Amino acid sequence: MRELTLVHNAGDEPLPGIHHQRADSALGARPHLIVHPTPQATGSLALIRDTMRALGKDPRALPTGTPGELWRLARAWMRAHGVRHVVVDRAHLLADEQIRALAEVECDLTLIWSNGQAPRIPPLERDRNLRVQNTYTFAVTLSGALRQGAAPPTPPPTVDVPDLPLVDFPRFRAACRDRLGRAAFARVDEIYQATLARTLDWEQGARDGDFTVSLTAYLRDGLIGALVDPHLALLRVRAAQAALLRTGWLLRWNTTRLGPDPAAALRGHLDLTRTHRLYRHYRTDHVAATVLALHLDQDPRFFDTITGQDVTPAGQLQWQHPPTIPVYPTRYSIRRRRHPPLPEPRRDRYGTEYEELTGAVRLPAHIRLFMAAHLAHRHHQGALDIDPFFVHPDYVSFPRGRSPVPGLLTGVRALCRDLFVDRPWTHSTRCQDGDGRTPRLGGWMRLRGLSLSRLPGARG
Repeated sequence: MRELTLVHNAGDEPLPGIHHQRADSALGARPHLIVHPTPQATGSLALIRDTMRALGKDPRALPTGTPGELWRLARAWMRAHGVRHVVVDRAHLLADEQIRALAEVECDLTLIWSNGQAPRIPPLERDRNLRVQNTYTFAVTLSGALRQGAAPPTPPPTVDVPDLPLVDFPRFRAACRDRLGRAAFARVDEIYQATLARTLDWEQGARDGDFTVSLTAYLRDGLIGALVDPHLALLRVRAAQAALLRTGWLLRWNTTRLGPDPAAALRGHLDLTRTHRLYRHYRTDHVAATVLALHLDQDPRFFDTITGQDVTPAGQLQWQHPPTIPVYPTRYSIRRRRHPPLPEPRRDRYGTEYEELTGAVRLPAHIRLFMAAHLAHRHHQGALDIDPFFVHPDYVSFPRGRSPVPGLLTGVRALCRDLFVDRPWTHSTRCQDGDGRTPRLGGWMRLRGLSLSRLPGARG
């Protein structure tokens, strides 16, 4: 049974951790949530806005909906953050209806009563263990944890070197030695040798299965996909090329269509700045589809393959069932058929979008929050583990009758415009002002100019 604690602060004295609160990271775990109610705002929507503001969201962008729907949305974001305790400052400003709404949250609740009158609690639908504390007991038991705040996400690594040469990988290390100073080359060579050894170790365990899909997952999830520094991305790709050549694989990098700064095209699209900007939005399905699309660098055409059991409570994607593509009536689906794989034998190997989605995917830590929030929202909607992870808004009325892909595609494109992300798949086939590239060229490696081929006579 959850606890309900009343703290009587008759003198409205400043409390450590409440009125001297440390600025938390919007993306970090926060076991304690501190809500500051708006004075003279006694409606349900006002308290929802105050709760969303405590979570780090923009209260002015609250979507339309009934109070029940918005509270389910708020509880989903709270569960994604790992909130276990909600503390409400100046709770004497709340109406009885607002206190009942807070009591429905699956967390311990502390109400700080900041006036001289005795605390009052209306009848609650859910039983809670009631405790009463004074300000001294509260400061001793809880204020220390509140002052700690949430730890910010770990920034991605960078390398402090001047511009690296864009020569091909057989001459890259020698060109770095000629161009860079002794100290700068030592830093570059340390990363180069570490990446070379790491790739050789990875290749030993990746010989089973489709090597192209495994290499895509290795580059995307472990080597360069989460980087923001183009110099470090270029350095790691050149080392990976050299390592794969030793094992009989040729990883080409064609920079002719990547613009004036081809190394920048190797990076991921979700740095911390864009992730914080994306966090302002409320709809869990659109933000979850956006982070997954930007990480995989593909549109959400096959995202309806994912079910609830394939996403962990921490927001990681782990396939627990053989992926299957749902079939919808033609008028409710924009996906006519799966794009067939390239015929074998093929010289330059690419993984298709479907193969990359259903292969091994490891999401970066700073974007798992969005997947966890949508999973919690689906659970609050009553979804089971075998139910789809992304559904159409009319899923209750038309179960499995309408595809969620058109709505996800519209939402992902709108959020990408808000993030200033321009990728080929963010343009429709009838777009008049595209980016000059073919929208249907999919695949994480292909969009970065990377292609893989097997050397003649290679063993293994």
